[in-house]
Amino acid sequence: MTVRNVTVRKRCRQTLTSSSRRREFAVAELLRHATIISDPKKMAALKAAAARLKVEKLYLRNDR
Repeated sequence: MTVRNVTVRKRCRQTLTSSSRRREFAVAELLRHATIISDPKKMAALKAAAARLKVEKLYLRNDR
């Protein structure tokens, strides 16, 4: 193995490690604010609200 190959592998490993740490932190932040919904009516209402917001966002983007 050449010195260049060792350097490239080391750099890739460092990049992967830092990105995986960022991803773990992001997931931890999301889970900290998560709520488990077990009521089907509440889940349906949340899905409808998410769909409504998605449509509104699409209309706002097209108005520009």
